[in-house]
Amino acid sequence: MSEKLGEEHREKDQDDKVEDAEGKGGKHLFGFTYDDTGATAEVDAPNGWTMQRVIDEAYEELEETAKPDDRVEFTGSVGVVVMTAELRALKVKDFIDRKVSTDNRFHIVSKPGGAIR
Repeated sequence: MSEKLGEEHREKDQDDKVEDAEGKGGKHLFGFTYDDTGATAEVDAPNGWTMQRVIDEAYEELEETAKPDDRVEFTGSVGVVVMTAELRALKVKDFIDRKVSTDNRFHIVSKPGGAIR
């Protein structure tokens, strides 16, 4: 099992090197709060990652597994925004350049019936 985890990390490191070699270098810090537990995590994401990968990394840092009813929310220029499939597909650089989030802080909300912020 630890061999598999080691292999996954090597693949991610290789992906990061490829992204840098393609001129997509640069990183951005994203903060996450898992509302069920109050746990927090930060992800330092290269420009070439998708926002979905950033979210996946946050779950890993939080030692949590995505649940079907999870929502990822953040503050945008129009108020609270729920992360959509379209936003998850954006590369980090595009997400930052479009100023989608006002502060790059996200909340993972999974309690059924929980109010949207």
